[in-house]
Order: sequence, then structure tokens, then C-alpha cells
Amino acid sequence: MRLYFEVKNYMLEDKLTSILDKDDNLFVSPKGIFICKGILDTFKPQDIVSVLESLKGELTNDIKPFALFGLPFTRNSSSATLFDQVALPKEMIHVDEHNWVTHFYISDNLNDRSTQQNKNQAIEHPHQIEIMSPESKDQFIDKIEIALKNIESGNITKVVIARQLNVFADIEIDSRLLIKELIDSQPGSFIFSYKNFIGASPELLVEKFGETLRCLPMAGTRKRHARQDDDDLDIADLQTNSKDNIEHKVVVEDILEKLKKFSKNINYSKTPHVVRLPHVSHLATSISATSNQNTTLLDLVVGLHPTPAVAGTPTDTAIDLVDQIEGFDRGLYGAPVGWVNSLGDGQCAIALRCAKIDGKKAQLFAGVGIIQGSVPESEWNETQAKFGVIRDAMMNIAQ
Repeated sequence: MRLYFEVKNYMLEDKLTSILDKDDNLFVSPKGIFICKGILDTFKPQDIVSVLESLKGELTNDIKPFALFGLPFTRNSSSATLFDQVALPKEMIHVDEHNWVTHFYISDNLNDRSTQQNKNQAIEHPHQIEIMSPESKDQFIDKIEIALKNIESGNITKVVIARQLNVFADIEIDSRLLIKELIDSQPGSFIFSYKNFIGASPELLVEKFGETLRCLPMAGTRKRHARQDDDDLDIADLQTNSKDNIEHKVVVEDILEKLKKFSKNINYSKTPHVVRLPHVSHLATSISATSNQNTTLLDLVVGLHPTPAVAGTPTDTAIDLVDQIEGFDRGLYGAPVGWVNSLGDGQCAIALRCAKIDGKKAQLFAGVGIIQGSVPESEWNETQAKFGVIRDAMMNIAQ
């Protein structure tokens, strides 16, 4: 089947929600706002670039046809089938920093340009939001103790253990409220909404434009403080603390080794820098490289995920331990989410600081990396700080 596209350009004079429906997929980055509406067909991740490339039509600017994706955290999870295909959307919308819109309409008939009508559903704010933990602090600390015993016995070097918070609202939670709240409150993060997972991730797994690729792995965390002096003291400790630096080094070395298969001229900063976000600060390392010919963004994503930042190391052993002690299916949490275009270029973040929306309910996710020397109480506190991003956004949508 031959598919065609028509492009319209216009200025977005109204709010983002004027072109956004509840069930749209969205990704926000410094490259703009990417929105996908509807589904024409689904494809394996390795095939979507060639499908986009095969679309026939006349471009109006530098924006190429694109698709959004979210891949499973692991292939053996119960939710893996929800994320193992990438949708070719009926409509693709890109909004740049000047609110200029590039709107693609996809059809199998050049003369039949009927488009999906924006439903423009009214947005209702919940009046009551209740947040509860399904497990106690002691129960989570017990899981950390199990992880530490595995580390001490030599079975594993690092494992990432996550926990959940449950949200209950008096009406269905509208994804657009959370999207707006996160865009406003987390300007340094990648905002995403994909198959009911909504979040604000600070961590770039990989981006590729032309031959240039870039990664920004993060590991090592401190809570932000209201007083600048307190914040600076914690940042200084983060930069010098051996536990945080070892945890970070494990992630960086894993990515550098994996990149050898896909790229050359790999460069990285030997000393991590600190990224300060509204709720937490992280150690981060900038990595750049020249990608091999015919390598697409999704080739890189599949080759890099999962990193020790979201699973642990050795990877398979860490994932097995997570399956044994975590107690829930992560879905998209900790997994790749992003956009890719017909050139194979695009961006992929790791789905962190996120929530899974299910009608009037939601599950919030936060995790911590456990290595030798981890202190359970401190790791619990770190999850509390990481929850702040999506927890505060959830509370702020209530009126």
C-alpha cells in the first residue's frame, strides 16, 4: 500500500491543548513539540524508519515525517506487547519554539485528504487527589537489604529497585493537565505522554542528527534545597562522594562499551558535571560520537537499553533480581521513549519521573541504584525526592 502525506503550516494562536486530544502521544524537547494522532498501522521498531521514508508528498520545510515510540523495559514483561510495535500515525504535528506548526496528514489516497477531526474534549480538573503508598518504608528497605546481600555475595554489582505510589482522583485524570503542568514546572526535562505514561525525564539516552550522536547518562542524585548554602553543600558532596561516583562510572562505562558497535570518534568528559533540576540534582556525563553509516536512532536505542542507570549490572542478573523483588510490572517506566524521523534521526529519553494513568487512578514510579555502600534510609529518601516531580504535578492539577 502506497501512503501519501499532505503538509499544512500555520501559527498556533491558542494554547497547546487546542490541538491536543487526551489519547495523543507527545514528546517535548528543545527540538520542539512532537505530537502523533491516531494509528494507520503498526510496525516493528526496526522497520518504522523505512516506512516513514517511503511516504510520498511535498515537504514545506526541514521537518520530516516522524513517529513517536516507547519500547518495553524488558521483552519478558507482561506489558511488553503494548510497546513492541511503533505506530504510523494518521497525523503528525510539530510545533517549533515560535509556535509555528508543521502538520502532516497521512492517507492512502492522494485525492482523499479527509483527516481525523480534533475532538477538542473539554478539560476538567479533579477536585480531590489522594496519594498512598502500596508498601511501607520498612517493606521497601527490606528489598534494598535483599539487593545489598546479592551485591555482597558477588552475584551483582548494581541493581536499580523502584517503588510506586498510588493516586486516586474523584474524576478521570486528563493527561493534558499533567502535560501542561510538567511543561511549566520542568523546563530542563523531556516531557512525554505515550500510551497513558506521562512524565518529565531529565535523562537523554541518545539523540542522533546526521552522523553526530550524543548521550547524557545520569546517575548519582541529591535532593534540591530551598537554601542556596544547603544546596551547594549537597552538590559538593555529590561530586566527591565515592558511592555516587562509582554508581555513575558504571553507567558511563556501559554506554561507552556499547557505543563501539555503532560509532567511532567517541568523546566524553572524564569528570561528570552536575545538572540541577527543580526537585533533584544529578551527576551527568556528556558523550558524543560519529555514528556508523546507515545507523538509525532506533538501532542505537535497542543497542544501548537497558543501561545500568535503570537496570543494573550485569544486566541480565540485575533484571532477574528486579523481577524477583520489585513486585510490579514497570511497563514504560525506565524504558526508552522518543521520536524518530524518516532520516533515522531523532531523540530518545529514558521514561523517568512518570505516572501511568488509568481513568481515575494512576501509579507513580521512582527508583534508586543500589551498589556496595548504599544506605537503605538514604535510598528511601532519594525515591521521595524523585517522586516530587510527578507527585507535585499531580497535586497541582486539582482545583
